[in-house]
Amino acid sequence: MVSSLDLAFVILYFIFVISIGLYARRKENKEGFLIANRKLGVFALTATIIASFFGGNSLVTFTALVFQFGAAAFWGYFGVTVGFILIYFLSKRIKQMADKGKFYTFSDYFKKKYGVATGKIVGAVVFVLYLGYLIVQFIAGGTILSVITGWSYPLAILIMGTIVIFYVFMGGFRAVVKTDLFQYVIILTLLVVVAFSFIRGGDFFAKTSFNPFKEALSTIPFFVYGIITTMLGAELWQRIYAGSSVKTVKKSLLISSVVIFFLGLLMTLIGLAVKASFPNVSPQSAIAVGFTQLLPPGIFGLGLVILFAAIMSTIDTYLFMLAVSFSNNFLKRGLVKHTKFMALLIGVIAMGIAVIFSNIINVMVVIGSILFSLFPATIASFFFKLKPLAVSLSIIIAVIASVIGIFIVGFEPMLAIVPLGVGTLGLIICQVVALPPT
Repeated sequence: MVSSLDLAFVILYFIFVISIGLYARRKENKEGFLIANRKLGVFALTATIIASFFGGNSLVTFTALVFQFGAAAFWGYFGVTVGFILIYFLSKRIKQMADKGKFYTFSDYFKKKYGVATGKIVGAVVFVLYLGYLIVQFIAGGTILSVITGWSYPLAILIMGTIVIFYVFMGGFRAVVKTDLFQYVIILTLLVVVAFSFIRGGDFFAKTSFNPFKEALSTIPFFVYGIITTMLGAELWQRIYAGSSVKTVKKSLLISSVVIFFLGLLMTLIGLAVKASFPNVSPQSAIAVGFTQLLPPGIFGLGLVILFAAIMSTIDTYLFMLAVSFSNNFLKRGLVKHTKFMALLIGVIAMGIAVIFSNIINVMVVIGSILFSLFPATIASFFFKLKPLAVSLSIIIAVIASVIGIFIVGFEPMLAIVPLGVGTLGLIICQVVALPPT
C-alpha cells in the first residue's frame, strides 16, 4: 500500500514536471518547438538520449529477461552499448546532412536522399512502429503502477498520459528535453539507491552469481536486437539533429553508451535480487514484486518516482516524435499547430488502445518485425549509391514478409529476423533490376 510519504514524493515529482513543461513554452519559436533550435549542449543532449531510452518497457521486459535467463540477459544492454558506438561513427554525416537539409524526423533523411515518395513510405513505417512503442510504454507503465499503487490499470494510464500530453502540447521538443534532463538526474541518482536497497545485507551474493556468459548463446538475438534498435532509433536520430555541433553529438553518444552500460548493470542486479528473493513469481511481474516487497517506506516512494520518470520520459519522446513525424510528412503547413493537435490525438488513441489490448509481448514482436524491415536500406545508404525504387521496394517487401510471418507462425520473437533477411535480399535484387531514376 502506498503511504502518505510515498505519495508526497510522487505528487512533488508531478508538480516539477508540469512546471518544467510550462516554463519551456516561454518565448518559443517554430525551430525551438520542433528541434530545440539545434543548440543542445553535451549535458542536455546526453540526458535526453538516456531518459528517452530508459523507459517502462526497459524496466518490465529487461527485468523479466534477467529473471528468465539470469545475468546473460545483460547482453541485451551490451548490444545497446555497441549500437551507440556504431552510430557514433555515422553521426557526423547524419548531423551535417540534418543541419543542411533542416531535418526534423528520421524519414527526412530518406526524403533528401531518395525522394519524397520514399520518405513518405519510411515515414508511414516509422509512424506505425513508434505508435506500437508508445502503446507498449503505456501498457508497461500501467501494469507496473497499477500493481504497485493499487490504482486501476486505466487510471494509471490516464494519469501518465494526461500529464505527458499536457507538457508536450505546451512546450514541444524543448519541454521534452527539459523534463528529460530532470528525469535523467532522478533515474541515475535514485536507481543507485534502489539497487543498493535491493541487494543490501541478506544473502544476495550467496544466492546469485553474475555470469553473463551462462546461457549467452540463447540471448544472442537480444544482443542483435539491442544493436539494431539503437542504430535505427528515430528518437536518437532526432536528438543527433538537435545537437549544437558534430563534436557535441559525438561526446554525448560516447557518454550515453557508458551510462547505459552502467544502468544495464544496475537493472541486472535488481533483477537478480528479485529472483533470489522471489524465485516463483512470474517474470513479467518481477519488477513490480521487487519494488513492493524489497523497498522500505520512504525508499519505496523514491522507487515510485524512478518508475514514473523512466516511463514518462520515454512516453513524451515517442509522443512528440509521432506528432512531428506525421505533421511533417503528411500535413506540412502550420507545422507547430498540427504537431500540437497530433500530440493530443495520438496520445488519446494510444491510451485507448493500451487499455483495450494489454499483451505487451505480442506488440513487441510486431514492433521488432517492422523495425528490422528498415535496417538493410538504412545501413546500406551510408556505403552504397542506392536507387530510390530499390529502397522503397525493399522496405515494402520486408514489411509484407513480417505481416505474412505473423499470420503463419504467430507472435514468435525469432520472427523479427525474417524481414531482415527478406529486406536485404530484396534490396540487392531491386538494386540490380530497378530502372535508374529519370
